[in-house]
Amino acid sequence: MTVRERLKKVREIRIPNAGPVVERTVALELRHQVCPSASIREKAAASIDSQAGMFNVGVAGPSFQRTLGRLKLRIPKGKEWVFFGLDDNGSFWLLASRPAFLYAGLCDVLENLLDEPARPLRRFRPMSFSVEKSTFDLFLTQYARLMRGFDRQEYIREYARLGFTHIEVNALAGPFPFEQGSTVTGEFYPDFYTYAPALDQFVSSRLNQGLYPREYLEANLARLKDNARLALKFGLVPGLLCFEPRTVPESFFEKYPTLRGARVDHPFRSFRPRYTLSLVHPAVRKHYADLVRNLLRHVPELGF
Repeated sequence: MTVRERLKKVREIRIPNAGPVVERTVALELRHQVCPSASIREKAAASIDSQAGMFNVGVAGPSFQRTLGRLKLRIPKGKEWVFFGLDDNGSFWLLASRPAFLYAGLCDVLENLLDEPARPLRRFRPMSFSVEKSTFDLFLTQYARLMRGFDRQEYIREYARLGFTHIEVNALAGPFPFEQGSTVTGEFYPDFYTYAPALDQFVSSRLNQGLYPREYLEANLARLKDNARLALKFGLVPGLLCFEPRTVPESFFEKYPTLRGARVDHPFRSFRPRYTLSLVHPAVRKHYADLVRNLLRHVPELGF
């Protein structure tokens, strides 16, 4: 009998309660793809056991590891891994050392193992890297995010399938940044602010309150939150890649002239000078601390 045939007989898919979101994502996809008659049930990790017709899915945190030890299911120490197996009682197991690898383990099963013999089945798959991060993501967070028909969920799902662990999520909601161009026509420079959008494009501090329209910040923050939600759905760690220090509108320096810092615009592409904040000034350092604090208050799931 093949793995596919045995999976069709699974009656219940079990996941630990209060676990990462990706456990439920995997359970739902298992039921949709290969276990159509199975129900999904949450149980305390300590009470999960081995029974015929069960499929146990989980990230092997400390409490789950104690359960696995009680069931004589030995897992490797000090490595990143995914495990798929069928034990002597007829219970399936899909386990991962961390949330980011659980969905990749599911894809390995669905793509490569369904037609394998169901017994004996003890497959440990070591993961080559503990951290695999997207960098300057052209499609999710840069200008290619505007492509017609682009599906952010399917895109993030593919990251998880390939074994990535971390993903950038800070993207602008609209097609253009809120950056004033030169009065001279033809300046392309403002479009560069789409890249790796800065902290002040999502939240404000007491220092720059009102500098950007509230609706603009709220829309950008909502897009960041939604990207983070999709990342967690597939077990990935959401985070930021920001080009800092960035310039701020000249209207800010009209109000706070002593906070003007270095000129940082590109001499070939910029038609007028642009300045960043003076990073050695205590008020500016507090401004950045406030931005980070305010952003984490809204999106505590950010991991880098």
